Amino acid sequence: MNPGAADYTYNRLVEKGIVERITVNMKNPPMKYPAVLTVRQPDINSFNIHRNEFMVKLIKLPKTPTNKYALEGDIGAPYGLVYIMPIYEGLDPAIKDIADMSKQDKKDIKNAIVTEIIIGSIGFRRIPEEITNQYKYPMKISKSIKE
Repeated sequence: MNPGAADYTYNRLVEKGIVERITVNMKNPPMKYPAVLTVRQPDINSFNIHRNEFMVKLIKLPKTPTNKYALEGDIGAPYGLVYIMPIYEGLDPAIKDIADMSKQDKKDIKNAIVTEIIIGSIGFRRIPEEITNQYKYPMKISKSIKE
């Protein structure tokens, strides 16, 4: 497909509401390695009290080539969080940052370094916080409370 046709097709898909946005991933970001960190949350109710503060810290753009996290998600049974993130300095600063942000003890954070990806790639990117779902969700909640 030539560039003009690709551009036309993309714009038509946006107009029809089929595509919301594109995401460009960095294939080889300048990092030490990717890591997976999981956080066990012994008391979900104490976390929910500061969830909005957590969401704001989650989407804040760092002074690095990519967003702070390639993936962040809730997990259940037991309650917890999972992060896939680029490591630029080392695991200790990343673990401290997540412990501070989630208000969980460091002993509740487990980590693994990703040494190989079998299929595909991790979506390392740098996108403005306003277009992330982590930003849109609290804005939607805030808007519904005001109405």
